[in-house]
Amino acid sequence: MKVSYVDILLAPDEALRSLKDRPVWGVALALACAMTIVGTILIVPAMQEALTRDWPSIVARTPALSSLDPALLKSRLQFSVAALKWAWVYAAISMFCVVLLQAAALRLAALVFKMAGTFKQYWAVACNVAIVAGFAALTRAAIVVIAGAENFRTADSVKNAIPSLALLVPGHTGHLAASLSFYDPFSLWQAALLAFGMIRVGKSSLGVGIAVALTILTVPALLVGVLGH
Repeated sequence: MKVSYVDILLAPDEALRSLKDRPVWGVALALACAMTIVGTILIVPAMQEALTRDWPSIVARTPALSSLDPALLKSRLQFSVAALKWAWVYAAISMFCVVLLQAAALRLAALVFKMAGTFKQYWAVACNVAIVAGFAALTRAAIVVIAGAENFRTADSVKNAIPSLALLVPGHTGHLAASLSFYDPFSLWQAALLAFGMIRVGKSSLGVGIAVALTILTVPALLVGVLGH
C-alpha cells in the first residue's frame, strides 16, 4: 500500500503500518527539515528585535557580561543579533540529531522489551514523525508574524510562541518554565505518533508504547530544567 507523506498528519495509523513494510524516510526528513528551516527564517527578525529589547536585562542578570565596558557590550549584542541570521542552520542540524536520538531510543526500547523492529524501521518512523515538528515550526512562524515582533519581549518568548505548559509558571521564565515548554500540542502529537510507531512496528503493548514515547519527550525537558536554557 502506497502512503503519502502527509498521511502521517491525516491518516497516521495507515502511514505507520506502511512504514513497517516500506521504511521510507528520505523525502520525509527532507520535508521536515525544509519546513523547519522556513519556519526558523521567518521568526529571525522577531528574535533579533526581541534580543535587542531584552539585552539590558540579559546583561543585568549575567555577571560575565555586567562587568564589561559599554563598547564591548554593544559589540557582543551586534554579534549575537547577526548570528541569529544563521539560526536556520542550527535548527536543521538539531532536527537531524533529534530524529537520530529518537530512532536510537525506539530501537533500544525494542531491545530492552524484546520487541520486533529494526533500526531502519524506527529511523523511518522518527523521520516521518518529524514532519509534525516541521509543521510546528511553520505554525510558530505564523503566530509570530501575525502577532507582530513588538509583542515578544525576549528571544525565548518567540521560540515559545506556541502555547505550552510553561504558561502555568508565573512570568513564564526560569528552569521550570523551560522544562514545561517542551509540552505543547505538537510535541504531545509527536509523542503519540512515536507510541503508535512502537505498537505498529515493534508490536508493543499500548502501555509500553506510551511509556517509551513519554520518556523520549521528558528526558530532554528534564535536562533543560537541570542544566538551564
